Amino acid sequence: MVKPLCILVGCGPGLGLSLVRRFHVGGFKVAAISRDERRCQSVLSRVGGSPAGLKALAADAGDAAALNDALDRAVAWGAVQPNVVIYNAAAMSETRASGLGPSLFDDLKVTVGGAVTLATFAAKAMKQAGEGTILFTGGGLSLEPHPDWAALGMGKAALRNYAYSLHRELREAGVNVCIVTVCGIIKPDSDFDPDKIGEVYWGARAAPSDSWREEIVYMPGGDRFYNRAG
Repeated sequence: MVKPLCILVGCGPGLGLSLVRRFHVGGFKVAAISRDERRCQSVLSRVGGSPAGLKALAADAGDAAALNDALDRAVAWGAVQPNVVIYNAAAMSETRASGLGPSLFDDLKVTVGGAVTLATFAAKAMKQAGEGTILFTGGGLSLEPHPDWAALGMGKAALRNYAYSLHRELREAGVNVCIVTVCGIIKPDSDFDPDKIGEVYWGARAAPSDSWREEIVYMPGGDRFYNRAG
């Protein structure tokens, strides 16, 4: 029996590791894509369980051609079209709004462009199948900007808008699209423990169609203005 396939773009030792582990434990083969294949393989080695259901692949999320090639290789390895795709990559540039320049567009290629590449790749097969899930990692900066992270905030705001549009387009085709907006710093053994957040993604995937949401805002503290300077 062929296991369902989850493709994760953006696999680090925090939330990426927790997402791989949760979906692997849930019965999925997981192909994880990051810029550094060796680092990605190191993350996967910490998942536990059978390594046969895990695959590390390298691609720059901001390079559409490279990412599409990695996605093709993930599907070939999984021997099935993806049932779930998760975009968890972002350009983490600490830049104030007044200091933004042309490098902003390189950041947006990663934070937003890669998400579009992944979703476009997955949506065609999912629409044909009449099922599938596309999940994005959003951020509180899209709701409450911080002056030190202007480029990242712009990217996350654009990603949020894209996720809403895609949700409304694909819902009638049976495809579940949701952005998980994490409003805080991800840290083990806290309200923002990555394993706790991973359960939110799993719950979004498993939700019945009449409960699908464009966005899940993960904000345990309930402080809408936690990024407000001063």
